[in-house]
Amino acid sequence: LILMSVYLGGYTVPRWEELVARPTREAAPGVGWLVFLFTSHTANNWLHNITWFMICEKEGSVST
Repeated sequence: LILMSVYLGGYTVPRWEELVARPTREAAPGVGWLVFLFTSHTANNWLHNITWFMICEKEGSVST
């Protein structure tokens, strides 16, 4: 978490326009497509977490 925060704060945030904003504008995906991608990514993370705990329960493991 600390390493990722340092990377984001020291590299990505200062270059946000160059790395994220400009390529997104040039691709012009539209707001609807961006909302779909964000929503589907969130749903995928949720499903992944649910199945992980289901597997831990069936295996008798303890999650950390």
